[in-house]
Amino acid sequence: MRLRFAVKLVLVALPLLLLVIGASSQAPAPPAAPKNGSVTHVVVCWLKNPKDLAARKQLIEATHGFKSIPGVVSVSTGQVLPTTRPHSDSSFDVGIVINFNDAEALQAYIKDPIHQKAVKEVLAPLAKDWKTFDFTNE
Repeated sequence: MRLRFAVKLVLVALPLLLLVIGASSQAPAPPAAPKNGSVTHVVVCWLKNPKDLAARKQLIEATHGFKSIPGVVSVSTGQVLPTTRPHSDSSFDVGIVINFNDAEALQAYIKDPIHQKAVKEVLAPLAKDWKTFDFTNE
């Protein structure tokens, strides 16, 4: 009798325990707010062929490689979220936001071979235009 109860308890409790442990260990941490003196680099890109989903995906995936560049704190990238709000521009195809420790890290990133390769082999061939915006976080 005790053995059956113990087996049932294990069969019910163990999966629940594993579910709770798995859910808590896989929850992503919210991104940290940029620190004072850090730098944010924003890039908006217009693709040569906006309907080319493979090109969009290729550009987004190339951007994820920037996370390994020293001085890069965070990288966020994705496709435009269409809007009709006043003073909003949703004419671009892909947006990129990269946070750096400081202005020196941004300058090093611009010269980094990973960034240079992505611009030469992915961004320049796929985009008809792009604009960058840099600002310090205060």
